[in-house]
Amino acid sequence: LLADMLGSSLGRSEAVIIVGGLDGGSQSTENVLSAVLSTNGSKMKSNKIVDESGNTVKKNYPSQKSQPISKETSALLAEMLEGVVSKGSGKLAYIDGYRVGGKTGTAQKYENGVIARGKNIASFVGFFPANDPRYLCLMIVDEPKGITYGSQVAAPYVKLVFEQIIAYKNIPRVS
Repeated sequence: LLADMLGSSLGRSEAVIIVGGLDGGSQSTENVLSAVLSTNGSKMKSNKIVDESGNTVKKNYPSQKSQPISKETSALLAEMLEGVVSKGSGKLAYIDGYRVGGKTGTAQKYENGVIARGKNIASFVGFFPANDPRYLCLMIVDEPKGITYGSQVAAPYVKLVFEQIIAYKNIPRVS
Protein backbone atom coordinates (compact mmCIF):
# COMPACT_ATOMS: atom_id res chain seq x y z
CA LEU A 1 0.00 0.00 0.00
CA LEU A 2 2.68 2.51 0.99
CA ALA A 3 4.81 1.69 -2.05
CA ASP A 4 1.79 2.17 -4.33
CA MET A 5 0.99 5.53 -2.72
CA LEU A 6 4.61 6.68 -2.99
CA GLY A 7 4.89 5.65 -6.60
CA SER A 8 1.76 7.48 -7.65
CA SER A 9 2.36 10.71 -5.75
CA LEU A 10 6.10 11.15 -6.16
CA GLY A 11 6.22 10.69 -9.90
CA ARG A 12 9.72 9.74 -10.96
CA SER A 13 11.28 10.63 -7.64
CA GLU A 14 12.87 7.88 -5.64
CA ALA A 15 12.14 7.46 -1.97
CA VAL A 16 14.04 5.64 0.73
CA ILE A 17 12.25 4.58 3.87
CA ILE A 18 14.05 3.35 6.93
CA VAL A 19 11.77 2.13 9.68
CA GLY A 20 13.15 0.77 12.88
CA GLY A 21 12.30 0.00 16.43
CA LEU A 22 14.27 1.97 18.97
CA ASP A 23 14.73 -0.79 21.50
CA GLY A 24 18.36 -1.12 20.53
CA GLY A 25 19.36 2.02 18.68
CA SER A 26 19.47 2.52 14.93
CA GLN A 27 21.70 2.47 11.89
CA SER A 28 24.00 5.45 11.63
CA THR A 29 23.12 8.26 9.27
CA GLU A 30 23.34 11.78 10.64
CA ASN A 31 19.57 12.27 10.90
CA VAL A 32 18.87 8.85 12.32
CA LEU A 33 21.77 9.17 14.75
CA SER A 34 20.47 12.53 15.97
CA ALA A 35 16.99 11.10 16.41
CA VAL A 36 18.30 8.11 18.32
CA LEU A 37 20.35 10.32 20.61
CA SER A 38 17.26 12.35 21.38
CA THR A 39 15.08 9.34 22.00
CA ASN A 40 16.96 6.68 23.89
CA GLY A 41 18.55 8.56 26.76
CA SER A 42 21.54 9.43 24.57
CA LYS A 43 23.04 5.93 24.48
CA MET A 44 24.32 4.69 21.15
CA LYS A 45 23.72 0.96 20.78
CA SER A 46 23.99 -1.63 18.09
CA ASN A 47 20.77 -2.97 16.57
CA LYS A 48 19.25 -5.51 14.23
CA ILE A 49 18.32 -5.10 10.57
CA VAL A 50 15.00 -6.52 9.36
CA ASP A 51 13.58 -7.10 5.89
CA GLU A 52 10.16 -6.02 4.55
CA SER A 53 8.47 -8.97 6.30
CA GLY A 54 10.01 -8.18 9.66
CA ASN A 55 12.44 -11.10 9.54
CA THR A 56 15.83 -10.44 11.12
CA VAL A 57 18.52 -10.14 8.45
CA LYS A 58 21.38 -9.30 10.79
CA LYS A 59 21.49 -9.16 14.57
CA ASN A 60 23.97 -6.95 16.38
CA TYR A 61 23.68 -7.82 20.02
CA PRO A 62 22.95 -4.66 22.04
CA SER A 63 25.96 -3.19 23.73
CA GLN A 64 26.44 0.42 24.73
CA LYS A 65 29.05 2.00 22.48
CA SER A 66 29.18 5.51 23.89
CA GLN A 67 27.13 8.24 25.53
CA PRO A 68 27.91 11.47 23.62
CA ILE A 69 25.25 13.61 25.35
CA SER A 70 23.67 13.52 28.79
CA LYS A 71 20.28 11.93 29.47
CA GLU A 72 18.92 15.39 30.34
CA THR A 73 20.12 16.86 27.04
CA SER A 74 18.61 13.88 25.21
CA ALA A 75 15.21 14.48 26.89
CA LEU A 76 15.35 18.19 26.04
CA LEU A 77 16.19 17.44 22.41
CA ALA A 78 13.30 14.93 22.18
CA GLU A 79 10.94 17.58 23.59
CA MET A 80 12.16 20.13 21.06
CA LEU A 81 11.72 17.66 18.19
CA GLU A 82 8.18 16.93 19.39
CA GLY A 83 7.55 20.66 19.06
CA VAL A 84 8.73 20.54 15.44
CA VAL A 85 5.81 18.18 14.76
CA SER A 86 3.16 19.68 17.04
CA LYS A 87 3.69 23.33 16.10
CA GLY A 88 6.57 23.68 13.65
CA SER A 89 7.64 22.70 10.18
CA GLY A 90 6.84 19.01 10.72
CA LYS A 91 3.10 19.54 11.22
CA LEU A 92 2.23 17.18 8.37
CA ALA A 93 3.60 14.30 10.49
CA TYR A 94 1.31 15.19 13.42
CA ILE A 95 -1.06 12.43 14.55
CA ASP A 96 -3.85 13.51 16.88
CA GLY A 97 -3.63 11.65 20.17
CA TYR A 98 -0.01 10.54 19.72
CA ARG A 99 3.27 12.17 20.67
CA VAL A 100 5.43 12.31 17.54
CA GLY A 101 8.79 14.03 17.27
CA GLY A 102 10.79 14.74 14.15
CA LYS A 103 13.02 16.91 12.01
CA THR A 104 12.58 18.15 8.46
CA GLY A 105 15.38 18.43 5.95
CA THR A 106 15.84 19.95 2.52
CA ALA A 107 19.20 19.92 0.77
CA GLN A 108 20.43 21.19 -2.57
CA LYS A 109 22.25 18.77 -4.81
CA TYR A 110 25.56 19.52 -6.49
CA GLU A 111 26.79 18.57 -9.93
CA ASN A 112 30.40 19.17 -10.98
CA GLY A 113 31.01 21.19 -7.82
CA VAL A 114 28.14 23.65 -8.30
CA ILE A 115 24.56 23.73 -7.05
CA ALA A 116 22.34 21.85 -9.51
CA ARG A 117 19.41 24.16 -10.19
CA GLY A 118 16.09 22.58 -9.27
CA LYS A 119 17.60 19.40 -7.80
CA ASN A 120 16.97 18.79 -4.11
CA ILE A 121 16.78 16.04 -1.55
CA ALA A 122 13.82 16.25 0.84
CA SER A 123 13.77 14.32 4.10
CA PHE A 124 12.01 13.84 7.38
CA VAL A 125 12.99 11.68 10.32
CA GLY A 126 10.30 11.00 12.92
CA PHE A 127 9.93 8.96 16.09
CA PHE A 128 7.12 8.06 18.47
CA PRO A 129 5.97 8.09 21.15
CA ALA A 130 8.12 11.14 21.80
CA ASN A 131 8.16 10.62 25.56
CA ASP A 132 9.18 6.94 25.32
CA PRO A 133 10.21 6.24 21.70
CA ARG A 134 9.76 2.81 20.21
CA TYR A 135 9.64 3.55 16.47
CA LEU A 136 11.70 5.64 14.09
CA CYS A 137 11.16 6.32 10.40
CA LEU A 138 13.45 8.19 8.01
CA MET A 139 11.97 9.19 4.64
CA ILE A 140 14.34 10.53 1.97
CA VAL A 141 13.00 11.70 -1.38
CA ASP A 142 15.58 12.26 -4.10
CA GLU A 143 14.65 15.03 -6.51
CA PRO A 144 10.97 15.46 -5.62
CA LYS A 145 8.82 17.01 -8.33
CA GLY A 146 6.90 20.23 -7.66
CA ILE A 147 7.20 21.07 -3.96
CA THR A 148 10.67 20.13 -2.73
CA TYR A 149 10.61 20.70 1.03
CA GLY A 150 11.00 17.77 3.43
CA SER A 151 8.18 19.20 5.53
CA GLN A 152 5.78 18.93 2.58
CA VAL A 153 7.13 15.92 0.69
CA ALA A 154 8.54 13.47 3.27
CA ALA A 155 6.75 14.23 6.56
CA PRO A 156 3.29 13.07 5.37
CA TYR A 157 4.71 9.64 4.50
CA VAL A 158 6.34 9.25 7.90
CA LYS A 159 2.90 10.00 9.33
CA LEU A 160 1.41 7.32 7.08
CA VAL A 161 4.00 4.76 8.22
CA PHE A 162 3.33 5.59 11.87
CA GLU A 163 -0.44 5.40 11.38
CA GLN A 164 0.02 1.93 9.91
CA ILE A 165 2.19 0.88 12.86
CA ILE A 166 -0.42 2.28 15.28
CA ALA A 167 -3.19 0.33 13.56
CA TYR A 168 -1.16 -2.87 13.27
CA LYS A 169 0.03 -2.78 16.89
CA ASN A 170 -3.29 -1.37 18.18
CA ILE A 171 -1.46 1.40 20.09
CA PRO A 172 -3.88 3.45 22.20
CA ARG A 173 -4.04 7.24 22.11
CA VAL A 174 -2.45 9.20 24.94
CA SER A 175 -4.52 11.61 26.99
